[in-house]
Amino acid sequence: MNNHKGAGVEGVIFLFLLIIFSLKVFALINKENVKSSFIIASGAEILYLGVALLGSSALSAVILHLEYQFVFRVLAFLMLFEFFKFKNSVKLSDLAGVGFNKWGVIFGFSIFGSLGISLITSKQLILNSITASGMFELGYLIVAINIVQAIYLISIFETIVFKKGESLKNISNKILISVFTFAGILVFLLPQIYLILPAKFSNINAYHISFDFNYHGINGVFALLFAFIMSMVFIYSLDYIKKYKAFYYSFLAILTLALIEIPLSSSFESFYLFWETMTITSYLLIMHSRSDESIKAAKLYFVMCIAGAYFLQLTFSHFYSLGIESFSEIVNVSLTVAVLMLIGFGVKAGIVPIHQWLPVAHPAAPSSISAPLSGILTKAGIFGIIVLVYVLGFQNKIFSYLLVTLGLITLFYGEIKTLYEKDIKRLFAYSTIGQIGEIVTVLGLMSTAALSGAIYHVINHAVVKDLLFLSAGLLILSSGSRNLDDLKGIGKKLPFLAFPLGVGVFALSAFPPFGNFNSKFLMIYAAAEQNNYIVAFSLIIAGLIGFVAMLRVFRYIFLMNPQREFSEVKGIKVIAVYLLAFVSLLLGIFPQSVIDFIAAAINSTLKVNVHLPHFILQFPLSVLVMIIGAIIVYLFGKTSKTAGISAAGFSFLALLTVFADKFSFGSFFAGLVLFMAILNFLFAARYMDHSHKSYRFFANFMIMIVGILGVALSENIYSMFFYWEIMGGWALYIALVHEEDAYSIQEATKYLLYNYAGAGVIMIGLGIVMQFGNSIEIIKHIPLTNEIIFALVLLTVGFLAKAAQLPVRIDYQMHPKPAPTPISGYISSVMLKTGPFMFVMVMYLAAAGVSASKLFVIDSIGHFAAIVGVITILMGASFGLLTNSMKRLLIFLTVGEIGYIFAGVSLMTSQGLAGGLLHLINHMFFKDLLFLSAGAIFYKTGIDSLNDLGGIARKMPVTFAVFMIAVFSTAGVPMFSGFVSKWIIYHALMSKGYDFLAILTILGSVMILLVFVKFMHSAYFGKIDKKFENIKDVDWYMSLPMMILAILNIILGIFPYFALKPINLIIQSFGYKQICISLSSVCIGGDILNLFTLSIYTLLAIAIGYLMFVYNRKIRKTHIFLSGVRDLSERELHINAKNFYESVTELIKTIIYFVKKIFGLKGGYVER
Repeated sequence: MNNHKGAGVEGVIFLFLLIIFSLKVFALINKENVKSSFIIASGAEILYLGVALLGSSALSAVILHLEYQFVFRVLAFLMLFEFFKFKNSVKLSDLAGVGFNKWGVIFGFSIFGSLGISLITSKQLILNSITASGMFELGYLIVAINIVQAIYLISIFETIVFKKGESLKNISNKILISVFTFAGILVFLLPQIYLILPAKFSNINAYHISFDFNYHGINGVFALLFAFIMSMVFIYSLDYIKKYKAFYYSFLAILTLALIEIPLSSSFESFYLFWETMTITSYLLIMHSRSDESIKAAKLYFVMCIAGAYFLQLTFSHFYSLGIESFSEIVNVSLTVAVLMLIGFGVKAGIVPIHQWLPVAHPAAPSSISAPLSGILTKAGIFGIIVLVYVLGFQNKIFSYLLVTLGLITLFYGEIKTLYEKDIKRLFAYSTIGQIGEIVTVLGLMSTAALSGAIYHVINHAVVKDLLFLSAGLLILSSGSRNLDDLKGIGKKLPFLAFPLGVGVFALSAFPPFGNFNSKFLMIYAAAEQNNYIVAFSLIIAGLIGFVAMLRVFRYIFLMNPQREFSEVKGIKVIAVYLLAFVSLLLGIFPQSVIDFIAAAINSTLKVNVHLPHFILQFPLSVLVMIIGAIIVYLFGKTSKTAGISAAGFSFLALLTVFADKFSFGSFFAGLVLFMAILNFLFAARYMDHSHKSYRFFANFMIMIVGILGVALSENIYSMFFYWEIMGGWALYIALVHEEDAYSIQEATKYLLYNYAGAGVIMIGLGIVMQFGNSIEIIKHIPLTNEIIFALVLLTVGFLAKAAQLPVRIDYQMHPKPAPTPISGYISSVMLKTGPFMFVMVMYLAAAGVSASKLFVIDSIGHFAAIVGVITILMGASFGLLTNSMKRLLIFLTVGEIGYIFAGVSLMTSQGLAGGLLHLINHMFFKDLLFLSAGAIFYKTGIDSLNDLGGIARKMPVTFAVFMIAVFSTAGVPMFSGFVSKWIIYHALMSKGYDFLAILTILGSVMILLVFVKFMHSAYFGKIDKKFENIKDVDWYMSLPMMILAILNIILGIFPYFALKPINLIIQSFGYKQICISLSSVCIGGDILNLFTLSIYTLLAIAIGYLMFVYNRKIRKTHIFLSGVRDLSERELHINAKNFYESVTELIKTIIYFVKKIFGLKGGYVER
């Protein structure tokens, strides 16, 4: 406080303000009597004269304030007098709806004028005077007075104008009302005419408003975003809004202007005027329906947001006292002022705990208003926080912790709340809170990378959240309800109408090819740049929680069966949501253009260079061919045969483009991917003829393959991970839930959530690596720092998870059993190999760039992966012994067999890499063959349980023959493919000194053979059930792919050279020495394995054994003495799968039981 101001003056002013506050509270409590309460509330304004004790400037401010209040409150009282007379009552409840017409507009004008909404905000001038006199703390009391007054005036306004009731038709005192209305308008147009004191006593004439159209920098980004979103809202509203159109479009236009000008305003007074205009117009639009729910929600929204605005007003008074009138003039910000600004902006943004308006207002407002409320009005608050932290440069460490903490609380609160909501709009509102928390958290990191990621996410969230709310509005129009239970199956009934909402669900969940994926990746990168792994993991965990809720919405809308009829919704509003979906796609596939735009904006505003990795999305020709093919198949593949053959044809064309590429590890893997795709598509062309919507299945199957190809052929980290998420994302999920039954949905959801979590771990690892560059080859040159070691561990865990190798709840990692067999086989044989493929790519490149002393670290990570792989071999085989479901058994064995691949490639040796990659190829062939043969049985019998099968070999000899070849290959029988790869892996393990692991892998092979003995006998041998007497073997669509795979398993078992030759080139490309091979032999260490000779001996032994059996068999038939027991039927003589290895399975169950007890695990591994 200045020296000439005594404590007595401050005390008197405090007393005056306290009396004003008391009178305002009294008026609020007695608001039912409008007449007396309004007189008391208005009379309290006179007591602001006490502030005049501070001097001439304060006196000028007070007189101006009283003049303004006189104009508006007299106008308000004149209108109230008319209302009283019309209703013959002064009670608020009796005045409901009396002003819902043009007279209500005038009354509303007077009410908002009384709140201080004017060009020259007189309350601001009073605050300035108090602050300039060193009494900043008294400003809090003025804020409290303003908040109480706002609650009071808004309570009167909403009841009189918006609640339903009989409206006033005409007024008697038109002349006087017109005069005061005109006087009120002058406040906005020529406020200086009210200055009755000489200019020398005041500096009020320095305040002015300006309209700025400088669309540069961060301000321009927000202004353009707001303009675009509001244009979409206008288009949507054209045939969405059916009543009160003049009211709606007038205030929507004003809201649009205010939103655009907020980021462009340079002066405090312009900013504040547009900020309050935004609040008032959006408040009025929330109440558009005039329902009690919307009025209550709007009131909460207005009171909270106007309270936040009053805190901003208080901070502006601080700057005014320093002679600062615009943001550009601010040099220093104190922590107190920063916190006040955070409160002001945080209310609008919806930061917890000042978020309460958001989940209430969104459901109550029309969907066309819910969309901008969520999409851009919250971003106005985010813009304010950006201005505070980055433009004003307030990068205080304590404030950084505060932002991050509040952001994380907001993030988890919002995402967790989505799990319990069934009101689709309220669910999306809580999701908005979570997304705002995500943005605030990242802004708290206070780096240019964090700012870039946050702005990118602001853009994406604005587009996608508007898409979701507007799409939800269409579904609500069709169903008449916001409840998810009432929206069940609407996507099945009206797929074109619901499709944009499906896009929004996966876009919001950060799946490519939509923009949110890029901004999420960039935010993770920013967290990794700051070594803030708490933030990085929090973003992933909270994202997973939010994805559970979004997936629930998708399940209700698209996968559940409809329980009611839905009406068709058409018109331009549908076009608007499709435009937003398309924009989200553009933001996803052109990330570098968006990042360059944001970087230029940041540079223009902050005058700093932004250094970010290049997010360049590559489109290999084979990928483009498959994308085009997927579109054509979806549009024209009306039968399974047409769709399947077309998909196989496009896969063949894509394969030709891969052959034209230069040989590399990636192109070799891509070739295998497409070759296997051709076979599976041919098989599925017949297999899927019993199902529905085959075009959808094949199209999504192809998109999944697009992802695998992209992973294999991408040359930069960003592009690789983009396709990684395509591979395990929405397309895979839709293909897996193809049958749309409850079990399929449950299992597919579980698998997708698991993939999402694993991808999150990989994203953090890649975010660390990308600090050094975006090229995959950069991994060679990265210094092996602690951060990079941590990244390699994360990537290893992620790649192991992708291959279902983590030995914890292995059933959650496996792809779902109820999925159609062709895609189950493809996932097992091909897609899961992307785990070891990327492990090899990353770890062998990393090993190539480090010294021998540091190679120990890489080797240790590899040792961990080898142990995990071997444990998973035993677990997969054990659970295979327990289960009696054909497909589940094969899935468990897939997990085990991939353990062999990791046991090899993780050794970081030539032998290990050769054995692992050879087994990767062999497993592709024999595992797919196993699935296809099982699929053939299921196609013909409709049975998956081995207990219900038997004797099928006699009816399906071709299927049985190829199955046996696959079994021998899997078990590692000489002359078949699995033998040589496992032989190399055994030697590689022992050469590395891992003898115990080698023994365990051999034990795993024995257990796998036992599993297949059970499978073979239960399904193919024994007595056949009478209901299978008439079945026949499958036709060439299904048998040809199986025979090709069977032949390949034999060829690679005898001549592994054809696979090992390209593998040697791959080994050499990583800087390792090639292994010794010839056409039919392999040399490992000092041992030479000649497969051709071994095959000859094997065939000779089989021939001799067969001849001995044929020419020396002596069969003695005897009578069976039953001792009175009846004859058993042939079916009862059949040994079921459940009767195999009872002692072994009991031992395994006992081990599982104790493991669960020790570690507190729940649930089982082999249910169903």
